[in-house]
Amino acid sequence: MTMIYDNNYLLFAICYLLSLFFIIYIIIVIIITIIIIVIIIIITTTNTTTAIIITTTIATAAATTTTTTYYYSSKIIG
Repeated sequence: MTMIYDNNYLLFAICYLLSLFFIIYIIIVIIITIIIIVIIIIITTTNTTTAIIITTTIATAAATTTTTTYYYSSKIIG
């Protein structure tokens, strides 16, 4: 039995893999965010300045990662 790999099948496979990737990605981001919040709470009780610096850095990194991922996935789909 042979399978015909047309464009629609390939597109479906890519979209399916991307959706799986995004679900895993979102779960990882949520876990990391929770860990970061806990760390920030611990740091805030000791030193406010470092907490602000760390929060800003993490927020920037998270925004960059999300934007990059979205950009490349839209490139692949579109």
